[in-house]
Amino acid sequence: MIAYLKGNVISTNARGVILDVSGVGYKVETTPQTALSLQGSQNVSFFIHTVVRADALELFGFSSQSDLQLFQKLITVSGVGPRSALTVLSNVDEKTLITAVTQQDPSHLTKISGVGKKIAAKIVLELKDSFDSLYGPYESSLDEHDRDVIDALCALGYNQQQARKALVNIDPSLTGVSAKITASLQIIT
Repeated sequence: MIAYLKGNVISTNARGVILDVSGVGYKVETTPQTALSLQGSQNVSFFIHTVVRADALELFGFSSQSDLQLFQKLITVSGVGPRSALTVLSNVDEKTLITAVTQQDPSHLTKISGVGKKIAAKIVLELKDSFDSLYGPYESSLDEHDRDVIDALCALGYNQQQARKALVNIDPSLTGVSAKITASLQIIT
């Protein structure tokens, strides 16, 4: 199973990129925002979710582990496949999705083309318990720097839940990513 790729972008379109990794071109599907933001020959890395079918091997790429985890949670919902999950992530940000699920409000998701009331309700219902344990009420207050702290802690080998719990318990007067990472590491260890 392919879990991570790093290489140069050969070409992009709205559905993804072709990534040159040591002379092998991999077609990686990603959100349109991610694909269109990349330039040719740019060195990038993706966390990969691999889907193996009888007639295809598909790679779905994400720039952060938290985006990959959201994608993997979404595809556990009955009726939501990889492309539908990618559509959801293309149209709502992480905070909106987590808020919709933790507050059981599918109206945020019904605004997405191709996601009707029934699928939105399923997403909220089936992900509620796992999102509550993973994100809890704290998630709605995350800012961009907090996400960077969580991504850094995950890169150091801690899981999302450990990183979020540590971040909740640091001194709220701390500012700056590095100060928050240091304080979080002191709590985790």
